[in-house]
Amino acid sequence: MTSKKNNPNLSHEERILLFEWHAKHLESWRETCFPKKYSVNMMEGMSTEHFHAASIAAVLLRKFYSPGHEVLISRALDSLAALLPSSETSLKDNLQSVKHFYKEYLKQSPVVDAPQGFTPDAVVEDVQYGLLIHSDPGRAERLIEMQRGWMHEMLVVQRGHIPVLRTLKTIEDLRNRYPDLLPPPLNPIWEPKEHEGISIEEAERIEKALGF
Repeated sequence: MTSKKNNPNLSHEERILLFEWHAKHLESWRETCFPKKYSVNMMEGMSTEHFHAASIAAVLLRKFYSPGHEVLISRALDSLAALLPSSETSLKDNLQSVKHFYKEYLKQSPVVDAPQGFTPDAVVEDVQYGLLIHSDPGRAERLIEMQRGWMHEMLVVQRGHIPVLRTLKTIEDLRNRYPDLLPPPLNPIWEPKEHEGISIEEAERIEKALGF
C-alpha cells in the first residue's frame, strides 16, 4: 500500500513543496469553511453542523497523519531537517518543538469508550472508509456504535491542524531566512485567478451537454 503512494525519487525540496501546497489548502479551507468559534458540550452532544465539519476536517487531515503519504508530517519534518544549514539553530529548535507536539498529538485517544489503542488516525480511517468516500460496513457499524465518541473526536479534530500549520510556519520561516533554498510555492488552485474562470458561453455549453 505504501509503495504505491511513496515516490522514492522525490527530493527533500519536492516533498516540502508538496507539503506546503497541501497545508496551505488546509489553512484556506479552515478559514473559509470551518466554524470559527464553537464548542462541543460533552453532555449535550454536537450539532449536525459540527458533525459535518469534523467529518471533512478528518479526511483533509488524514494524508498528514497516515503512513504511506508523502506529506506525512514526520516525513516533511525530516526533509526540512535535511535542508537546514548546519549553522541554523533557531529553526532546528523549532523543528524539535513541532516534532514533540506532533508525537504527543498522536498519543491522544480521541474516542470515549473506544477499544484500547484506538487513535485519531483510526477514527479518520473509519470516517473516510465507512462514511464519506467508501461504504465499508464494518467501519460504518463501529462509527454508529461509538456515536458518542464523535463529541470527543470533534475536540481532537480542532487540534489536528496545529502540527500541520506549525510545520507550514517553519517552511515559511525557512523561505524568509534563505530565499534561494526552495523553489517558488506551487500554484494554489483553490484561489482561481480571474482569467482562469469559465465564460458564460462555456458554462452554457457544459450545462447543455449535461442535460441541465
